[in-house]
Amino acid sequence: MRKLRCYAPLNESDSALIGTLTENTRLVARRTDLVREGDSTNVVHIILE
Repeated sequence: MRKLRCYAPLNESDSALIGTLTENTRLVARRTDLVREGDSTNVVHIILE
């Protein structure tokens, strides 16, 4: 969310809402492709760190 705050101000309710979206998390190794070019997806990936 740190980078997101660089582009748009986030109030507490915005931060809380984003927090609810990140309830289903998983660890991913560095340099792992989350989505490959040409893949279709119906989800949004939020990178926390």
